[in-house]
Amino acid sequence: METNPEYNPEITEKEIALLKSPPLFDIEVSSRCNIHCMFCPREKMELMGTGLMALETMVAIADWLPTGASVLLSGLGEPLLNPHLADFVKSLRDRNIGVSLITNGLLLHPKRFEELKEAGICEIQISAQTLDRAHYESEMNGADFDELVKNLNYLCEADMGNVQIRFNSIMELGASEKETILDYCEEHEFVPFLRTKHSRGGSVYSVKANHVGCGIFPSTNFITFKGEVMRCMNDRFGKPIGNIFEDSFQDILDRKSAIILNQDRAEACGLCSDSYRWEILDSMDVHRIKRSTRR
Repeated sequence: METNPEYNPEITEKEIALLKSPPLFDIEVSSRCNIHCMFCPREKMELMGTGLMALETMVAIADWLPTGASVLLSGLGEPLLNPHLADFVKSLRDRNIGVSLITNGLLLHPKRFEELKEAGICEIQISAQTLDRAHYESEMNGADFDELVKNLNYLCEADMGNVQIRFNSIMELGASEKETILDYCEEHEFVPFLRTKHSRGGSVYSVKANHVGCGIFPSTNFITFKGEVMRCMNDRFGKPIGNIFEDSFQDILDRKSAIILNQDRAEACGLCSDSYRWEILDSMDVHRIKRSTRR
């Protein structure tokens, strides 16, 4: 870890204020995946171990989360590989916790979607990336474009209930590709979310961040499949700042506060180009920026 020589009291004040905002939890129910995307750093980070979150860990997290929490089931793996996913969603919804899911969509078969809808999932974000077959197959190694389209077609015709569908892409898209996605989303009432990839804390490519401060660290809490609380999903080589089996959420907040006040930044922070870190600081609202949860 490195201490940032630049100190901006206004940014520090914002970061401390974000610690007191309704928290968002990125929870990794699976660090395994069913495909190998060219832009994903998951394989570089597998030294930290891979696996599926155990049911016992899910039960512990559901009890551990504070009132007012929102949850995004994400991480570097495919959540739908976890057979306990729907049960976990239901346990969170029983506590009135908003739950969203990020998936590549290949395992979102009709039966699985209906299970998640019945469990009360609020939003499903599908990282489909593009509707152009050639571009899709060149970037998504091991992915079946026809399977994705089949699952999307089901969603286009299914009763959504209260579930919102979002179409995610971080690939470099041509103008016609973007227009195709936007038209498709408008036709089927999906929410398009197109942005460019970032450095993943230096795991995808190296870049020296030119700005200090981060809104992600104070507003978002990343929990690994083992129940460890990390500084950030992109700081996989750093040390955990806590564990849901040993520490309370207040313990985590106290440690984050000390890290902010001491300017004790992780090395990955100096290599991070994720625009969220500054957008959240500017808006002071992680939920408006990430648009990841709905109650």
